[in-house]
Amino acid sequence: MKFSISSIFSMLFRISLIFLICFIWARYYIEKLYLAIIVSALATIMIDVFIKIVSTKHQTTLSIKKKELEKIEECKNSFLFGEEKQTLDFYYKLAKKKHEAVKKKEYVLVEHVNGEKIVLFPFYTYRKFTIDDLIVCINKIKNIGVTKLVICTNEYETAVSKFADKMSLKILILNCEQTYFKLLKVYDFYPEKVIELKQSQKNTIKDLLAYSLNKKRTKGYFLASCIMLFSSFLVKYNLYYIIFSTLLLILSLISFINPKFNKKISENIL
Repeated sequence: MKFSISSIFSMLFRISLIFLICFIWARYYIEKLYLAIIVSALATIMIDVFIKIVSTKHQTTLSIKKKELEKIEECKNSFLFGEEKQTLDFYYKLAKKKHEAVKKKEYVLVEHVNGEKIVLFPFYTYRKFTIDDLIVCINKIKNIGVTKLVICTNEYETAVSKFADKMSLKILILNCEQTYFKLLKVYDFYPEKVIELKQSQKNTIKDLLAYSLNKKRTKGYFLASCIMLFSSFLVKYNLYYIIFSTLLLILSLISFINPKFNKKISENIL
């Protein structure tokens, strides 16, 4: 029951804000009060439906993107902090899902029926993968007659891919995101043990927006807008007050409906 009353209040407040924004300008251009109310009501319905459609799609996209980024980060950390043997075992099992594969000491050898040999080489370090690292990998496989070398790593320097293009051997270097989308997701195979790191807090423009457009600021924007709106009836040249009243109402509406800056934070007391 409590949730239901809260939802009804939120809906009524949202519609009231949209209606006020529409009414301010409808009243400015339309002399007849009843006609301004009708126009404002129709505009309110259309705008509210549009906001609902856009916010639903936007939230779905953000949710998917956030989950993907979290998954990529978890996979990357499991490779960085895991033992080399565990990482190699993971890539061996991944390759075995669709191919004939043999696990060597430091890499996985994939052999196709047409004779093509591909080496899957996991090389994870916190620093960026360098040209020196690439040369080390090439030297370890130079005597087995492979046609392609695929290296999975954390991040790599730009110069590495340019250097790889000069080699006669086909070399593909994948960073953590590319590995996730081109291998892990394609094979539907992910590390069982994941490691999550704490995210450092930074004061950015996003934080400033989060503070300015938080739901707590809704009431302040709304009251300031009402004062501006009332002033527009007292002053002869009232366009200034109408414009700023509209802006304050828009800020109030954004603060109230924007879920991005109104996340519930759970806190453990003990």
